[in-house]
Amino acid sequence: MHEYSFRWTASEYVRASHVITRHMRGQIPTVPMLFIAALILFIAALAASRSTTSPWAIFAVGALFLLWASYLYWGAPWFTARRLLRDDPCAKDDIRHIITPEGFSVRTGAIAVDVKWTHFVQVVETPEFPLFYLNKRTAYFTPKRAIPEADLPILRALLVQWIGVRARVVQVPAVAA
Repeated sequence: MHEYSFRWTASEYVRASHVITRHMRGQIPTVPMLFIAALILFIAALAASRSTTSPWAIFAVGALFLLWASYLYWGAPWFTARRLLRDDPCAKDDIRHIITPEGFSVRTGAIAVDVKWTHFVQVVETPEFPLFYLNKRTAYFTPKRAIPEADLPILRALLVQWIGVRARVVQVPAVAA
């Protein structure tokens, strides 16, 4: 059994949110967003082509789109983190992540969650977090600052042993039999 306790911060939550989204969905959502932006600007250009203020109308639509995209990428995660820290009693307590051969557990003063390894889509190690994905958009994150350095190689090897190819961790050295 491996147990790690921590309290997350708003900035840590934001970084984890970005990593979770980027890993499973990649940069693919950017392409449809850019296509939609180009389509909106094209329609705005057609609508405003007979006007003397058409360049300003196109600029305004583009600026609004950039503001909205900026809010979705940077603002929304910050507001979510601040709201969770303010309103969720679990976020105010120490969080304990417990990793066993049976699965992954979360404990706080208010909740106890146990998830078997078969329910995880993937476990991914990033430079800052191990991410335990339940689906493409939802993952538990454990800050590496909570994991003792000596525990990391053992944890990596155990995750590969317990969940196989769904564990994407830093290279685990082969163990001589």
